[in-house]
Amino acid sequence: MVEEAIYDFLTEAIAAAEAGSALAQIELQDTFYRRIEGDVGVRIGDCEADLSPLPDAEAVEEFNARVTLVCYARIPKEDWEARAPYRNRVTMMARTIALLFFNDPRMGQRVNDARVLGVRRGYDSITQADRYAVANLDVIINELGQQIGG
Repeated sequence: MVEEAIYDFLTEAIAAAEAGSALAQIELQDTFYRRIEGDVGVRIGDCEADLSPLPDAEAVEEFNARVTLVCYARIPKEDWEARAPYRNRVTMMARTIALLFFNDPRMGQRVNDARVLGVRRGYDSITQADRYAVANLDVIINELGQQIGG
C-alpha cells in the first residue's frame, strides 16, 4: 500500500537525519487519526488512488495515488501572536521531505514513481486545546503505473 511505502521511506529518512536537520527527532504518524504526542511531526494522510489490473489480470494495484503529508508544529499559547517561526519550521520540514522525493522518486524501490505536487501552509487547531502551524505537502505516487510488489 502506498501509505506504508511512504511511512517506511520517511522512517528511514528521519532515523538518518542529523542533529539540526528539519527532520531530526520529529514524530512520524502513519495516519491523521493517531493522537499527537510530540510538538513537531509529520502525519500521513488518507490516500485516494485509481485501481487497475496488472497485466496478468490476477491482481489489482494502485496508481495515481494522491496523499497529503501534514507537517505540524505545536504553537505554545504564549507564542500565538509570534507564530511565524513555527510556520517557517513546518515549511522547512515540507521542503526537506519534498527534496527526499525529488532525490529518490522510487522511494528506495518501493514504488514506480513519486512526485511532489505542491504545498499549502497556514495554521490549524488540530485538537481542542492546541494550535499548530501546518504545511500540507501533496504527493502523487505511481502516476505512471502500478505500485511495485503490492
